[in-house]
Amino acid sequence: MQTDISTSLNLDATVGVVIQYAQKKDVIIDKDAAIFLSKQGDYKVVIDSAYKDKAPFLDLKKAEEILQKLGSSVEIVFEKKADMSNLEVVVENRAKRREAKEYTSKMKMMKDTDITNNTTGQGKVSDFVEFVRDRYNILSGLIKKHNNFSPVQSSGIKYSAKGVEVDVIGMVYEKRDTKTGNLMVIFDDNNGFFTAIFDKNKPIYAQARKLLNDDVVGIKGVKLDEKLIYASEIIFPDMPVATPKKADIDLDIVFTSDIHIGSNVFFEKEFSNFIDWLDKGEDSSKIKYCVIAGDGVDGIGVYPGQDEELAVKDIYKQYEIFSNYVEKIPEHIETFIIPGNHDAVRRADPQPAIPREYLKKLYGMKNVHVLGSPSMVEIEGLKMLMYHGNSMNELQAKLGIHFEDPIPAMEAYLLRRDVCTMYGGKNPVSPDKGGVLQIKEEPDIFVTGHLHSNGYGTYKKTMLINPGAWQAQTSFQKQQGHIPTPGRVPVMNMKTGKILEKVFINEVANM
Repeated sequence: MQTDISTSLNLDATVGVVIQYAQKKDVIIDKDAAIFLSKQGDYKVVIDSAYKDKAPFLDLKKAEEILQKLGSSVEIVFEKKADMSNLEVVVENRAKRREAKEYTSKMKMMKDTDITNNTTGQGKVSDFVEFVRDRYNILSGLIKKHNNFSPVQSSGIKYSAKGVEVDVIGMVYEKRDTKTGNLMVIFDDNNGFFTAIFDKNKPIYAQARKLLNDDVVGIKGVKLDEKLIYASEIIFPDMPVATPKKADIDLDIVFTSDIHIGSNVFFEKEFSNFIDWLDKGEDSSKIKYCVIAGDGVDGIGVYPGQDEELAVKDIYKQYEIFSNYVEKIPEHIETFIIPGNHDAVRRADPQPAIPREYLKKLYGMKNVHVLGSPSMVEIEGLKMLMYHGNSMNELQAKLGIHFEDPIPAMEAYLLRRDVCTMYGGKNPVSPDKGGVLQIKEEPDIFVTGHLHSNGYGTYKKTMLINPGAWQAQTSFQKQQGHIPTPGRVPVMNMKTGKILEKVFINEVANM
């Protein structure tokens, strides 16, 4: 992969970091491959790909193959501060570029994607019924756009002859294993119920096992009985296959999340360095937009025993400190702030914007935009979906995804076109009208937070970004064996789609 930087590094230390990351991903890596990847800026992308492909062993040949395969998609370059790690970066032959402050921003808030000031749910039974129906209608409408798919309602299956192929859409109601080892799934389509059989000897069986309760999907199959189908294909709402869209202008977006101001393990000095870099960094002059994807503060009473882990125990003081930092971001940088599960808003998705009473100074700033989660904005012609990721832990658990890897979960959201993947689970949901939790528009960029683990990737036409955190390993994370990746800041160029990752904290500082 071609980059515009050269690196000099302490190989032993960096090889150890590569091996440690591979172990964290349950990927067995040999020394030659680790040495090779230690010289690459994108070793995590290669190891993540090996993990995703379930490669049992990553040797030098396999690492080179993966790197070559990824060469035309996401490019990630790592830069470490010389006083904080063994990696020194020298920028070479980088032409002087026009600064972002010379450009007028082009952006549009897509208000129908934000629940702020539009909350309608009151907790009535009728609210929940309407919520489920809205969700079904939106997602089934997306499925109907697929080629070669002409669905009938469940009540219409009886009019087809046995042995004839039928198409139908339904929401997963129940899954059962049959005595013969096949999978039987009962679907509801708001018109009645039908059942689909997934043959254990067919490739579709593995895909069907990962269907979640409340998933809305299309089913192609052969009619066996009045309400019974032998399934041959599952059609999710999904994203269309398309070339990733790029902006015409050579400007950058910087992403961060999970700052957790107020925590006694908040990296205060390093976060201050990040804010200063936004204003004075030699390589930050192209940054025009900034995303803070939730959990700006650690909050109060979020989990049992949190009081013992707080350095600032007043929620207003936490937000005052947060506001002081945001105020220092240069005024030519448009800054978007969404809430997370630690912020002073309702815990249920969709979350409205953080109230004015906590962010009085920021609400008066023209370049600061306080939005809900999820919400979508259009910047320089690119649609960007922002969601903190409150439902991500439960989704990962249900799908068997490693809890430190955000990308497969983000892919699952886009496959289902929904960040409310299950109703009635651990993640609370408010029954608001309008389908805010469904991904009706096709995002060019999708950013989440919550997991405290960096991750980057592409899915169909969408760039996926999770920017990690600014909080060291908490006692809860230690119990779970979770090693966060704090202080890693992705910067995406909107014209090329390339990501530069600025590292403000030594990767192993919090272990």
